[in-house]
Amino acid sequence: MVRVALCVLGILTLSSCNRMNRVRECQKLSSLVNQKLSQIEELAKKGRPLDYKAATQSYGALAKDVKGYAPSAPELKALSDEYASVLESIVPAVSSYAVALEGQDKQGIDEARRSLERLSKHQRSLVQRIDAYCLAP
Repeated sequence: MVRVALCVLGILTLSSCNRMNRVRECQKLSSLVNQKLSQIEELAKKGRPLDYKAATQSYGALAKDVKGYAPSAPELKALSDEYASVLESIVPAVSSYAVALEGQDKQGIDEARRSLERLSKHQRSLVQRIDAYCLAP
């Protein structure tokens, strides 16, 4: 009976440790992304071509940081790699938007906006998947 109790306790402890590790890794990823996204949003609020060009560089740097993130859980690594790919895809779209805005190219602005909206939907969907993984019991 004591042996069974110790085994159960060991399983619960291992499960708890895995969950704590997952939470810690998720918090690290969240902190990495959210801090830089806040800075990018501040740039975008200004609405000037120069600010969008700076946002392009910031997105590129964030993609590199996320790609370099190495959590121990393969599931979180796959999700973070996919997120880095989405960020990498956003870079040329924001750059195109900045160029079109600077040149007052209405068609270019509209095309870049559509591209950014599509990428934003993908990003939101991916964030929901990451949240689901991170919040799972």
